[in-house]
Amino acid sequence: LKKGTKIAIFGKAQIDYVKGGGGSGVAFSAYVRNIYDGLKQKNDIEIFDALSLYYVDYVNQQLKNNGWNGLLTEPEVDHNLLKAAKEFADVAIITINRFSAEEVDRKNDGTDAYFELSQQEKAMVKTVTDNFDKVIVLINSGAMIDTSWFADNEKIDSALMIWQGGME
Repeated sequence: LKKGTKIAIFGKAQIDYVKGGGGSGVAFSAYVRNIYDGLKQKNDIEIFDALSLYYVDYVNQQLKNNGWNGLLTEPEVDHNLLKAAKEFADVAIITINRFSAEEVDRKNDGTDAYFELSQQEKAMVKTVTDNFDKVIVLINSGAMIDTSWFADNEKIDSALMIWQGGME
């Protein structure tokens, strides 16, 4: 991203950051800096905060209602925020996450929305790619995930597997 780039970050994974796995992959830390927080520390880009704060509210509400970090469903993109983000941003960033643990196996049989994108994630990706010319994907996962959805999509410029990077 060039200095001065304006970005809009889509997806609950920007807030619902998975720092480590479950079971033997549990990672305890004093704090966790999520994707949104990390990008906010870059002084040379501008973030459309209203969209990210929508995801903050959504994730906080889901966690209060016994949701699990890394296992929350993807919310629908708010149309008013989408319109404002489109007017503001030069680049859209799509965030996808997956929690990993024992007995959270992924299958490639067309029935596993954990290996593949869920219907809600597919809808979010389509909304973003239909509305932005420049799109970046960040995948926060500690295990394999289907990547054909962006590898075969000419509207997605780049993708980065950020794994489960710990507290930072």
